[in-house]
Amino acid sequence: MSPQPGPFTWQQADQTLASSMLSELSQEFGKLSQEDLQHIRYQNIGNGNAMTIPSQRLQMHNLRTEELAARYYSVYCEAWRCQQKRLSPEFLRAICPHVLRGLLSARATAIESEFHMEQMRTHRPHPEWLKAAMAESRRSMDRLYSKWEKIAAFDAKSLEYMLSAAPDNPAVDIVATQITHARTNLRITEARLASVEAKIKMSEQALSATELRQRDSYRIKTIEQHLEALKADKKQYELRRDQWQLNLNDALSRSAELREPDQLPFGGKQKSFCAKEAGRQESAGPGSARSRHASSRLNYRSELKGVIALQFAKKPKASTLEICRALDSDGAVELPENWRTGENRLFEVAYKDPRKKRKVEIMVSKVRNEMRKKGLLS
Repeated sequence: MSPQPGPFTWQQADQTLASSMLSELSQEFGKLSQEDLQHIRYQNIGNGNAMTIPSQRLQMHNLRTEELAARYYSVYCEAWRCQQKRLSPEFLRAICPHVLRGLLSARATAIESEFHMEQMRTHRPHPEWLKAAMAESRRSMDRLYSKWEKIAAFDAKSLEYMLSAAPDNPAVDIVATQITHARTNLRITEARLASVEAKIKMSEQALSATELRQRDSYRIKTIEQHLEALKADKKQYELRRDQWQLNLNDALSRSAELREPDQLPFGGKQKSFCAKEAGRQESAGPGSARSRHASSRLNYRSELKGVIALQFAKKPKASTLEICRALDSDGAVELPENWRTGENRLFEVAYKDPRKKRKVEIMVSKVRNEMRKKGLLS
C-alpha cells in the first residue's frame, strides 16, 4: 500500500465506493429482518402472552444492529484498502463518529417508527410498554456506540504500537491488514452467533409452549426441524469463530517479527519479515506462486470459481467437502444466493443439504476438470 499523503481527513475516504459495497449489505439485512419477523410470528401462533412477539422482535432488532455495525466497520476498512491507502489509527478512530453514529441513530429511528406505525394500525403493543421499550432501545444504541468507540480505540492503539515498533518497515501494512481483517470477521461471526443463539432459545420456548397445548402436530414438527437447523448453524458459526481466532493469533504472532533488528536481545539479527512472508506464501496458501499462476491461466470471471481454483492450487487432491470447508475458513467469498437455505451462509452446510448438494458438486467439478485440462492438476 502506498503511504498516506499528508495528514488524515475523513474526506479522503471514497464514500461512493463504500456506498456501492454497502448496498448489497442493506438488501441482505432487509431479508434477515423479514425472516426474523416471520420466524417469531409463526412460532408464537396461539401464544396467549401478547407481549412475547414485540419483545422478541425488539431483541432481534438489537442483535442484528450489533452485527450490522461490525459489517459497516469491516466494509469501510476494506474500502480504504481498495483505495490503496494504509490503515492508520486516525482512520480507525474516525469510523465511529463519521459512520457508526449515523448508522445507529438511523436504526433507532427506523425501529421506533416501525413499532409506532404498527401501534397506530393495530393498537398493539400497549402504549405504555411501547414508550418504555423505545426509550430502552435508544439507550441500547447509545451503549452499542460506546462499545464501538472502545473497539475502534483498541484497534487504533494496537496499530500505533505496531507502527512505533517498526516505523520504517513497509511490512507493517501487511500485518495491520491481516490483524484488522481477522478481528472484524471474528466480531461479525460472534454477532451472528449471538443472533442464532437467541433464535434457538425462542424456538425452544415456542416448542415447549406448543407441546403443552398438545395440538397442531404439524407445527410442532416444523419447529423441531427449524430448531435442528439453527443448532447446525450454531455449530458452523462456532467453527468459523474458532478459525478466525486462529487466524488472528497467527497474525498477532507475525506482528512480533516487525521489531527493528537493534531491538532484538543479545544483538541477534532478524530475518526480513517480507522475506518470511514471501516464504509462507510460496510454500502454501491462496496467495502462493502456484496459486497466482493457476488463477492467471484460468482467468475466471466468477469470483467463486477463482477462489475454488486457489483452494485446489493449495491442495490439489482435496475432496468437494474439503473445498467447502476451506471456503468457509477463508471467508473470501460469500455463499451464492441460490445455494442458501434460510440463514445458512456456509458452503459445508449447503453441500450436506440434499437439495443444494448437486449444485455445489457441479461447480467444484467444473473447476477441477478445467484445471486438469490446463495441466494445473494431475
